[in-house]
Amino acid sequence: MVIVNEFSVALSLHVDEVLPILSDLQLHLGLWPIIESLIEVLSDGEVLANLRIGDYSSKARFRLSTNREGEVAIIVIEGRDDLSLELRLSVVGRELLGKPLTIVRGRVSVKSANEKALKPRVKEFIESYTNRLIEELPAVIEAWKKGLIKRAEVAQPATEVVPVEQVKREELPKPSAEVVEVGLAENPAALEDEVLLSKIILKSRTLNEVREELGGSELLTRLSKECAEAKLKTLYALAADTEGNKVRVLIKDGVIVGVRIELREGAVINGAEALRRLSEVGKRMWRITTYSLPEELTR
Repeated sequence: MVIVNEFSVALSLHVDEVLPILSDLQLHLGLWPIIESLIEVLSDGEVLANLRIGDYSSKARFRLSTNREGEVAIIVIEGRDDLSLELRLSVVGRELLGKPLTIVRGRVSVKSANEKALKPRVKEFIESYTNRLIEELPAVIEAWKKGLIKRAEVAQPATEVVPVEQVKREELPKPSAEVVEVGLAENPAALEDEVLLSKIILKSRTLNEVREELGGSELLTRLSKECAEAKLKTLYALAADTEGNKVRVLIKDGVIVGVRIELREGAVINGAEALRRLSEVGKRMWRITTYSLPEELTR
């Protein structure tokens, strides 16, 4: 059986900035919430990665190809193991009121014997993926333009073919029995480090997504409470309001070490000033997404 879903999204970005990221397999897969980790780079357009959709987990080979149909760029990513997955994007640049706009139309096809169980998970993947295109892609583009993103190198040729086999899902570390008290750094400016932020965006894994009406100070309290109740020492969160403003928060070793505000007009505020501005924000609806981080980013 084949599960097919289509979507479209409009990005307030120039198409010439968007295409280099979406045409790069490593960077593009970093925006996929279903990719747990990169195992091996086989070539510029082919990688081996850990894939997880719901309870289904395996190693899969992913290949990227590009083409053009007139002014429309076509990007296709195929993933193969016991499950077959294809993402096909049509990307075109436009202008709206004199400002650049990129239209991305997508089609996701998943072929699996377990269609009933995977169908809602595929829908969740598309929703999370499109949210990342809107909310995270601009930061990835800025980091890429400044040369802050390092890609993994192509592996040396192996003497034997590495089999693509299904693997058991890795168990997450069990939380400590002690409740973690969340503190606040005097100047929580860790997320002004754009190298760190780009790594977090590309390597984090979605834990939860909710919509809540909160004031600015309540937002920090809400995230601190979630971190403490889940007995987590490290948590990354992105909160976006309906007007396009974003708040990023990093909790590390039980302390809020990063608060970053990205205003829809383009201004970026970090640290103590971001805390002050956040305290002045009244109640509004937020979409709050929390993420876990790989061990390399929690040291």
